[in-house]
Amino acid sequence: MTRKETATFLRLSPSTLANWASMDVGPPFTRLGGGRTLYRQDAVEAWLLSQKSGAA
Repeated sequence: MTRKETATFLRLSPSTLANWASMDVGPPFTRLGGGRTLYRQDAVEAWLLSQKSGAA
């Protein structure tokens, strides 16, 4: 998925994902030539499930 598609999936802004990537946090991604950043949907879903919520 592109960064925009991933942001939509996670209900975040693409800039949030870009900031997370620069801090090496968030879902795993692959950087390709030409400045493209791609996310595997299964990896994003696994990352999402691994996040702990403080809410009850």
